Amino acid sequence: MVVRLLSSAFATFYWIGIYIKPKEGLRDDPAVIKNTMVRIVTSTTVAIALGPFAAQTLIGGDYWQNFNLMGLQMSPKGVAIALGLTMTLFSGPIIRNGIPRPEWSWPDLRDYLFGPLTEELVYRSVIISFYKQAGLSQTRMIWETPLYFGLAHMHHALRKYRQGVPLRECIIPAIAQLAMTTLFGAYASKLFLSLGSVWPIVAAHVFCNLMGPPDIDGPWWYRTLLIGGLSTFAYGLTKL
Repeated sequence: MVVRLLSSAFATFYWIGIYIKPKEGLRDDPAVIKNTMVRIVTSTTVAIALGPFAAQTLIGGDYWQNFNLMGLQMSPKGVAIALGLTMTLFSGPIIRNGIPRPEWSWPDLRDYLFGPLTEELVYRSVIISFYKQAGLSQTRMIWETPLYFGLAHMHHALRKYRQGVPLRECIIPAIAQLAMTTLFGAYASKLFLSLGSVWPIVAAHVFCNLMGPPDIDGPWWYRTLLIGGLSTFAYGLTKL
């Protein structure tokens, strides 16, 4: 119970960083993005600094032991493994359309850099470190911790509702996004536990955001690539 409350508190703290005193304007307005990025980078930095202390106080271990559980050390080999495995899942779209090239506008920086980086540092590094220190099972770390990550993305539905979109038109996309982000969170948690570093997960998250959901329509050879890529991906997961 303590671990869940602590994880919920830090997940909420990150979410509040998005919405507390938001700058007026459209979501893709550069001024709005800059303002939001400052707040979430600040909340992420605070979470990394205070997470080990909170774990020490409420769960156990000393500060640096808990800090080391967050997997902040670099792992070039892990990045290569995570990217290689993730790319197999997108083998069909990559062969058909190539890898998209971002323009690195402010919306791109938010979606492909700041978002994945800060989310993984909080929802993987900090929260999973709580579960590790408490000695909870890998099954719980893989399938329970992504729920914090998935629920955090419900703010997109809230934003649409606040913009006047009818509630019924917000619910179904919100449920679909919850399922998709939770599944990705389970994959990211598995990678984190297997590779021991958060940076491979950041790389995988950036790549997934860049590619977007794969299109399942196409000629027979494209669908064959999708099935083959999914099979290779599933096999690779079992070898981590």
